[in-house]
Amino acid sequence: MASNDPAILAENFYNIAQFPLHTVVANEEATNHEALRAGRTSRSAEDYWAATTANQIATLDVDCVTDRAATACFLDRGHNLSGKQILLQGDEFSDYSTATTVFTCTIPASVSSAADFDLSGSANGVHTYEGAWCVRFPTATFRHWRLKISASVGLTPQVVGLYLGTTWEPGEFLRPLIHENTEVMGTRTITSLGWQGAVGQRIRRRRGEFGLKLKTSALDAAALAAVAALSPRPFWLIHDADVTERAVLALRNADRQGLQRGTDWFHLSGQISWAEFQPLVT
Repeated sequence: MASNDPAILAENFYNIAQFPLHTVVANEEATNHEALRAGRTSRSAEDYWAATTANQIATLDVDCVTDRAATACFLDRGHNLSGKQILLQGDEFSDYSTATTVFTCTIPASVSSAADFDLSGSANGVHTYEGAWCVRFPTATFRHWRLKISASVGLTPQVVGLYLGTTWEPGEFLRPLIHENTEVMGTRTITSLGWQGAVGQRIRRRRGEFGLKLKTSALDAAALAAVAALSPRPFWLIHDADVTERAVLALRNADRQGLQRGTDWFHLSGQISWAEFQPLVT
């Protein structure tokens, strides 16, 4: 598979709604900002995990109950870790006495450009245009996973959205590929004379769709599982892994859609339509 092919992250080990048996803990929790909030997908400025002590190491751990493989990590916008060092570690033991460090990154302080989010292409991951961060790494499998935030002067860490899981990489999307279209959202009024005016702030939201034609039946099971995972919650969508700074947190449209066997293609094919989830307000 080409390194610039699309990638989708629909699973998140830190989300206890998606994985009810998982346990998320931190070494510190501020009042009303517990560890489990790190894995939520609300994108709310009030819904995040926060430590309580500045200038010391902070950790966010998840016990997956069983071994789970991961290939990517995302931090949603709203974190305060730009320019700071983070580590992802995995272990079979909850005390991390035999921990393996999967990566060590210093989160870029500014937006990346034409960025490949593989560790081999971007050693510190990718800072997206809206302030999120992401990195893809060789498959690692552990029961216990830990995000470790290094001590930094004046830093009391906070994380709005932490995502960890295995990306689905279905191969190149069909063309035409609609991925940079936008719609304008806002309240408007129209007078009896037909004059139109905007009231309040107008927001641009990305919308699009991607099409797939699977090349072998061996890809069917993974594709059906991945498409099902897109249905109930937001997912990270990267149309081109060499331009990862354009990654978008998307939500699948509610209408009927999915994969099927068409008259012009033997294997599964289909279109998935999506809209940006909680677009950035500037």
